[in-house]
Amino acid sequence: VSDSAQLGGFYPDPSGQGDGQLIFGLFADQGCAISEGGPGPITTVTAPVAYDSATGQYGATVNQTLSAPLVPGTYYWEVMFLGSANDAQVTSTCGEPLVVERNTEDPLTTQQTPATAAVGRPISDTATISRLAENPAQIPTTDTVSFQVVSSCPATPNTPPVAGTVLFDLGSFPVTITAQGAGYVGTAAANPASLPVPASAGTYYWNVSFSGDAYNAPISNQCGEPVVLGPTTPTITTTPSPGGAVGTTLTDTATISGLFDPVSSDQVDFSLYSNSSCSAGALVQDLGSVSLGSPNNGVWTVQSPGGDKPSVAQTYYWGVTFTPAEDPNNPSATVCGEPVTLTSAGGVLGASTGSTPTTGAGLLIPGILASLFLLLGGFVLSMGLRLRRRASV
Repeated sequence: VSDSAQLGGFYPDPSGQGDGQLIFGLFADQGCAISEGGPGPITTVTAPVAYDSATGQYGATVNQTLSAPLVPGTYYWEVMFLGSANDAQVTSTCGEPLVVERNTEDPLTTQQTPATAAVGRPISDTATISRLAENPAQIPTTDTVSFQVVSSCPATPNTPPVAGTVLFDLGSFPVTITAQGAGYVGTAAANPASLPVPASAGTYYWNVSFSGDAYNAPISNQCGEPVVLGPTTPTITTTPSPGGAVGTTLTDTATISGLFDPVSSDQVDFSLYSNSSCSAGALVQDLGSVSLGSPNNGVWTVQSPGGDKPSVAQTYYWGVTFTPAEDPNNPSATVCGEPVTLTSAGGVLGASTGSTPTTGAGLLIPGILASLFLLLGGFVLSMGLRLRRRASV
């Protein structure tokens, strides 16, 4: 705080012994009788009378730093001249006002956690109020910050959210005040017992308000800190049944994780392929789809609908596709490549993926030829024995 006073009709002391002093007093009432807490001035400052060459007058100017900020209101200065060798003591009239308003230079900033993430993750926010004016004797304060999560911010800044846009109202949380330089900084974190979890992918906004106090003006409905939540990333693993001889029924089990709040109509499709890329031309059998069902600790286990009995001895590959039904939280996902091998009845594996497989007919022809050779050899041997007998007779 500061004040200035000039003395009219002043006669300086020619002896050089000094021209006296001025006492400045600041009071909380217009009668200059009391301070904020009782009788007497809030503060007094004494300064010697000096000549001001700019104004050509005698007087003094004082600047005083108070130990605590003044509560907003109107205060009044009174100045007393103590007198000198040539001038009598005199006191000014009380009433020169000093108007103190609440601090409005307290910017509010927020930091969301996270700024971007997959839907299903809890979100939080922290508010920081800078350049606070506080009375050290009144710390900790009762200041609070309230937090809301809204689907959209109002068109007019610092106005309440539009009806129906408040998704989560977390309530108010205390502000922690710390000294910073010549002022103070306050911080508050949205830390309820259970953090909000938005139900679907999209963009959300934090709406934050500061309560204010005797020294600082409130800040209402500061909206705009965005949180962007995208769809989840499902993970699929498969566990096929063991292979075996041709004619073995092949089945598969899919394990799906990373989903957030899927709907009951989401489907899982199972298909069997003859190559590891699960290309369309290599489709052996589409076994169809089954519903996702219920999770166990956030993991869904789905069994293929029935099985397939391929007739060719070779290696097959399972392809599994998760398809959400109008479910923006969980995009479709596909996995391919889990192998299972079938062999012939004699344990012979047919042609590998990409070549023409050896069929059952192809294996029968060599067997027939071998039998014919055995019969022909027996016939020749029998004829030879008959000829030897005749020759000996």
